Amino acid sequence: MASYRLNNLPKKASQLILQGLLAGFFMTAFNTSAKCEKHIEIAGRVVFSDNGRQLPLERACIYCIGTTIQSLSDENGTFSLSVPKNKKGIIISYAGYKPLFLSIENLKKSHTDQNITEFSLTPETTASSSDI
Repeated sequence: MASYRLNNLPKKASQLILQGLLAGFFMTAFNTSAKCEKHIEIAGRVVFSDNGRQLPLERACIYCIGTTIQSLSDENGTFSLSVPKNKKGIIISYAGYKPLFLSIENLKKSHTDQNITEFSLTPETTASSSDI
């Protein structure tokens, strides 16, 4: 397999490759800053109540509606997610608990970088044997 070095290429070709690399770098930097303006960073902690105590839910699924953007909460229940501002909202779900819908509009109004918002999930009610 042949390997090529810039110093083995004609000067004009080396300049064109370098210009292409620099252009790619600046386009990436521009797209990253544009993404920040069109997205909202959401960070939080998914918890459930157990005898009055708020306990973390590890591996809760947090996803943005209408996209493939998703995250899982860690062992402390914390997560972070960058979602488009133009989407409807996010859903936080965990097996055995009612899914929680949060609109992007409400998240933009209430979310600040200074604190971690706790999102509490409620257990789903199950039918008892006397109800069957």
